[in-house]
Amino acid sequence: MKAKRSFLSVLLALCMMFMLVPMTAYAADPAYFEVTVGSSVTQHATAEEAYEKVEELLPDGGEATIKLLDNYTGSGIVVKANKNLNLTFDLNGKTWKVEEPLVGSAGTETNAFQLNRGNTVTFQNGAVTSSVARIIFQNYCDLTVDNVDITLTTATLGSYAMSNNNASTVIKGGSTIEVTTEGNYAMDSFTFGDYTGGNVTIEDAEIKGDVEIANGGKLKLDGGVIDGDVTVYNYSYDSHSSDSALFTVESGVVKGDVSTMELGATAFNGGEVTGEITCEDNGTASVTVAGGVFGKLGENVEVTAADAAVITSGKDSKTVVGLSNINKALENAGEGVILQITKAAEGSKIVAPVGVVVKNNSGNTVLVNDEELAKDSSMTVEKKAEDNNKVDPAPKPNDGKDNPQTGNSSNLALPVIMLFLSGVGFVGTSIYLRKRRYGK
Repeated sequence: MKAKRSFLSVLLALCMMFMLVPMTAYAADPAYFEVTVGSSVTQHATAEEAYEKVEELLPDGGEATIKLLDNYTGSGIVVKANKNLNLTFDLNGKTWKVEEPLVGSAGTETNAFQLNRGNTVTFQNGAVTSSVARIIFQNYCDLTVDNVDITLTTATLGSYAMSNNNASTVIKGGSTIEVTTEGNYAMDSFTFGDYTGGNVTIEDAEIKGDVEIANGGKLKLDGGVIDGDVTVYNYSYDSHSSDSALFTVESGVVKGDVSTMELGATAFNGGEVTGEITCEDNGTASVTVAGGVFGKLGENVEVTAADAAVITSGKDSKTVVGLSNINKALENAGEGVILQITKAAEGSKIVAPVGVVVKNNSGNTVLVNDEELAKDSSMTVEKKAEDNNKVDPAPKPNDGKDNPQTGNSSNLALPVIMLFLSGVGFVGTSIYLRKRRYGK
């Protein structure tokens, strides 16, 4: 009996101890990721678990979405090669902060995300950061970055927020890609091994940091901003060392210098560069300019447009290429602005405001506000003579329509009649009262 009581006492004590343990100790790990494949929706605690679920449900490839449910701190993901996945990472307005363990090829696990070829991947609507990765996005697949802020704060020099080595990359939707340490790169476009090379298009996005294009890599700026220097070149690495790197600008702004060196090719069809455009004189580098606005064009830069000019306002100068760009740049030019035409087709029509000084060094006759300006001559735009000699038109006869208004436009006959009758009544009353007084 005593033994039974002792057993019950121990059991009761154990029960009481378990009751004192917080319930959170037994709670499952919180779900940070939601995986949707068709009608299947599952939730997972880690990024790795979420990706493994996608592979389990789509062994032969297909569409899937991994949605971030809350701000997450943890590892990134390797999207394995040739899985034929169309995979969307919906960040859902949240931030994915990537910390160790990092991912990547064996021996080089320095990436936050390794996105391998044979897949299509989209990151959208949120933020990705890392202070430990050497590369946040190591990309070999068809990648779209839409409305995502990517920030690399790693202090180690030679790090990249994004490195593109194969297939296409499109950056749009107001995305930003930023590095905070000088000496690191916001992105590159590069080729090595049996890859076809990066092919990057920047649309509506801002790249905050330097950009490198090398060894067969391609990058096109078609809107948005690169806030940093751009270098286009090749270097000895492997068989792709002889492949030309290509940088093309259609529109948008580069807030920095653009330098083109060995086997680099740069083409400006529009846009703006606030710094200097330089081209190394080595026989293999090339820079062509068909249009745009530039802080300065260096030597060995070929202007392919028919018209080009330097516009100087005070201490500031810019080179403008393309007739329509020149005229647009002059729209708000003030008095004393100097337009030096360096290249022009015969009869090119310049539209310049009054006070602008035009110097024609193009070798051809141009028209400035329809007035001929011979080569090697200058003029200051003045007000046209017909504007100074204009005669004011004769005044119109005043038919009463221009008289000041009193606010009452009604007929005046009635007030006049009433005034007359009032006068008659007043005179009549006066006579009557007078007779009555003298008749008493």
